[in-house]
Amino acid sequence: MPVQVEDPGLLQGNLEISNVSPLTEMVNLISISRAFEANQKVIQSLDTLEGRSIEVLGAVN
Repeated sequence: MPVQVEDPGLLQGNLEISNVSPLTEMVNLISISRAFEANQKVIQSLDTLEGRSIEVLGAVN
């Protein structure tokens, strides 16, 4: 939850500290990337299975 500031101000020429932790965000990015790759493999497997099913069921005897 954001904190209300009583008297916000702006100081020219000063640097603002980032509110993002690069290490935490890199870990999150790696985790999301791994989950994406796992889901991608599942979709590819299902696509292959569907193609094989169509070949078998669609074969004329």
